[in-house]
Amino acid sequence: MVIPLCNRTACHRGKHHFRRAILLIECLVYIAVLGIIFGLSGLAFYRGLQLNQGIRSNADDIVRTIAAGERWREDVRAAVRLTTLTNDLGTTLSLEHAHEERIEYAVREGTVLRRAPGQETWTRVLGAVKSSHFHQDARLGVSSWRWELELPSNKRAAERVTPRFTFQAVPGGTRFP
Repeated sequence: MVIPLCNRTACHRGKHHFRRAILLIECLVYIAVLGIIFGLSGLAFYRGLQLNQGIRSNADDIVRTIAAGERWREDVRAAVRLTTLTNDLGTTLSLEHAHEERIEYAVREGTVLRRAPGQETWTRVLGAVKSSHFHQDARLGVSSWRWELELPSNKRAAERVTPRFTFQAVPGGTRFP
């Protein structure tokens, strides 16, 4: 029995199988590279999504704080007399309006509260406040009030941004010299 050294069909089949094996290895390499690229792009996407949520949260805090500050300024402008009281519970600013109506702002345990005339309960104006102080300024015969407010900062953005606000208003009962 004679065995041929090279059968044409057998030689071609061997080459095709060898070539197919190389293509299969190449496909596995491409799949691994694509997997790495998709994995890194997914990580970048979720990191961007987290940063976007942080920015949105900060923007919401800023809008809430600005609205509370503008409300405080309106109350101060309408006030005839202002007094502050500091005790163990916190600081209370009392704004006396015409007809003996009284609006009060209080800072208790990191929360700014407001009580309008005729209300027995306090309404929450701002929560999660790091510090809040009311100051009276007298300049050139004009008495104004300043509210300094600081919100807690994000741990990651602590080095970059400290959310501090200052609102200033002149009471309506102030007389110019």
